[in-house]
Amino acid sequence: MLYRRSLQLGELPLDWKEALVSPIYKKGAKNLAANYRPISLTAILCKILESIICEVLLDHMLKNNALSPKQYGFIHGRSTVLQMLHYLNHCYEIVARDGVVDVIYLDYAKAFDSVPHRRLLSKLVSYGIRGNIHKWIHMFLTARHQSVVVNGIRSSSAPVLSGIPQGSVLGPLLFVIYINDLPENIDSDIYMFADDTKILRPIKERQDSYKLQHDLNRMQAWSDKWLLNFNPSKCKIQECNPGRMVHCKGWSFGGGAMAVVSAGVTSLTRVVAGLVAVWGPGAGLLRGARAVVAYSTRQDSSSYAEVVPEEDQELETFPDLWQGIFLWSFFSVMFIHVVSAIIAFLMLRQHKYGRFSAACVLLIGLLTTLVMSAATSAAIGFVLYQAKIPLQPIHAMICGISQTALLILFSFSRFMPTL
Repeated sequence: MLYRRSLQLGELPLDWKEALVSPIYKKGAKNLAANYRPISLTAILCKILESIICEVLLDHMLKNNALSPKQYGFIHGRSTVLQMLHYLNHCYEIVARDGVVDVIYLDYAKAFDSVPHRRLLSKLVSYGIRGNIHKWIHMFLTARHQSVVVNGIRSSSAPVLSGIPQGSVLGPLLFVIYINDLPENIDSDIYMFADDTKILRPIKERQDSYKLQHDLNRMQAWSDKWLLNFNPSKCKIQECNPGRMVHCKGWSFGGGAMAVVSAGVTSLTRVVAGLVAVWGPGAGLLRGARAVVAYSTRQDSSSYAEVVPEEDQELETFPDLWQGIFLWSFFSVMFIHVVSAIIAFLMLRQHKYGRFSAACVLLIGLLTTLVMSAATSAAIGFVLYQAKIPLQPIHAMICGISQTALLILFSFSRFMPTL
């Protein structure tokens, strides 16, 4: 009854518009207020109604295909993992062909706290969000008050003139809607998770560098228009495979030069990409991940063969993908065995622990690897099975059990005589 009345009138009780701000430390000097994230603690009853409205708004945006496919934040079916797979696969394809790609990382300064209410409300109208819900959101954002609570001491209340309450249920979706049209102004590839943005472009000739700089200028113009300022200290550029050609240097953004990520990081990226490109099992694993992403993000009821690229459809066979998973898992879990064996050896050298204690440490390492290996392989197999890629989950168990057996044999044959 309370919720229905609130939506019909487009009004909120005053208690719902009062927030207690709890500062959460991020990094840097603890005596600077800028190094804390303000999290608003609001009424539980208001949060419940927010979740209902949030579902309605999200459903409206998805049904009308209004949300940008470049946005991966706070949307059902999208996540940081999915964004990472798309991004790494894109970079991998370029570098594997001995190409050059420039990646620019951008971040807004106090993004949630800087959103102007009138501009946000006008964007909601442009997306067809009108009527009582629009009026309710208007009252939800305006005439708010907040006070800060630190160590049980509460400050005096102050009005909130702009921004979306951090810690609210509806706030993240409202922010996503506010910056939803940003990718429309960019010709380069762009990946976003809320306000964290990265744009990349393969550099084939000097003109490509100029186009990327032009996209940066467009982003700056967009931020000036919608009153969202970038944080220059967190905006950087990474040049992957930079030694292959000479192109534009001295990137500028926001009136200043952009920092370039250290050459050591880019060199490491290039080496890893090169090893993956020539290592068959590793390439099969990455192609398998791409096949899963392509199928799971389809927009219709297309079959596996229609969605996945033809070059990746050979992954239906067991060895091509699972050999990569097997070797990758083998070398990753071997680390646990080596660490547990070293700890057991040091325990014996110290003469403070008996052989039984050292053997228990080694056994715990073996059991941990057994559980982790079998569970990881089974989980990957289940995901592929659910994606209707014709592989059976039992294949994952076979890989997990066989690799664990090899590791147990290796560990006991090498270290047990010491005990």
